[in-house]
Amino acid sequence: FFFDSMAASDRGNAYSAPDPCSESLEKMTKRLTSDLRARVRRLANYPPLSPEWIEMADTLQHLASVAMMEEKDSAKKEGGSIWERDELCVRYIIEEGKINMLMRTMNDFKKYQYQAMKEGAKEEDGKVSTKVFEQSLGILLKCAFTAVEALQTLDVTNMIEHIAMVLKHALESYEFTPGDISCQEFLVVRYLELIFKKLESLNNEETIMKQIECNEVVPLVLKHFEKFSPKLEKESQDPYVYFLAILMETEIYQTHKGKYIADAGDKSRLALLEGRTKEILSVDQDNRKAVRALSDNITRFK
Repeated sequence: FFFDSMAASDRGNAYSAPDPCSESLEKMTKRLTSDLRARVRRLANYPPLSPEWIEMADTLQHLASVAMMEEKDSAKKEGGSIWERDELCVRYIIEEGKINMLMRTMNDFKKYQYQAMKEGAKEEDGKVSTKVFEQSLGILLKCAFTAVEALQTLDVTNMIEHIAMVLKHALESYEFTPGDISCQEFLVVRYLELIFKKLESLNNEETIMKQIECNEVVPLVLKHFEKFSPKLEKESQDPYVYFLAILMETEIYQTHKGKYIADAGDKSRLALLEGRTKEILSVDQDNRKAVRALSDNITRFK
């Protein structure tokens, strides 16, 4: 996977830094942060495979590598605001108002890709890998969604509609291959996990739950897990567990269970998560209460 080599590079390489001996640390830091913000400002929603889109693919690849390293470096500071952590890339995306634009860009690309696949088009354009574009943008969004400030500005309706569209396509005509875990067909479940882990801080739980219901996201996630879980590593199954667990802990779900899981097939599919749910319960003390809600529902629907 192409990001592995980037993640292994030092921060200086990620920011394209010159020889640190040639300028003072203060000047170098200022220049690098200015360059990073400029790259973020240039992001726009261009038509897929247009010259501007192809050029932006390189920018997204660079920003994604920076965002991943910053996320790793600031992991110990989790809980503070984005302005209290060393995550400049995500911070600039928020400050420049790019979250919803990036989400629309991803949605437009996936619609274009699905239509092209129906028409028999090849995945590669010859100039740029569409998979690199998708993975770069997808991971950049994932890094952004770890910040509650990003989720607070997110258009939830468009986001959940995008997730439902991708899940439906994955169920209809998608075959798993190694490396696909960073494509939208799997990352969207991670997005759901990140949204629900910040649910109490978003102040729009009712809107989110309504969109989850209207787009039948829970049945789609359960069917998705049924289809792909045999090929997934255990840690890649965790987003399914945490999303469903936190959802089932909400008062809205507990009051209206039948609106989210009504089909007998979906109730039986829930049991497929029992093994991983028990493993998480035994080790994750911080989220034990939420995961217990999923465990109780699995038992209830048996």
